[in-house]
Amino acid sequence: MKLVANLSNMVKLSKGWPPESVLSTIAPKETGMPLLYLAVAALAIGFEQLVQWKYGPMGIIAFLALSIGIKAKNTMIGGIGAAILVMLLAH
Repeated sequence: MKLVANLSNMVKLSKGWPPESVLSTIAPKETGMPLLYLAVAALAIGFEQLVQWKYGPMGIIAFLALSIGIKAKNTMIGGIGAAILVMLLAH
């Protein structure tokens, strides 16, 4: 088996490898996003703890079903979670 190189088709990059366009898609230069993600995660955990404290395990199940239904864009699961939450709130 022979390896053949076609040197005429090679790309010459003036700034080296990898090109900046590839680097910008791999590692964005924004530093504020991790802080935003951390704040949203803390709020979600706090809300989950509040639901569990006030409505117990059934509240957590309803909250999880609602959030999974929203993320998966599944109206049946989201509707079940929402219905359970409404029943717990109407209690």
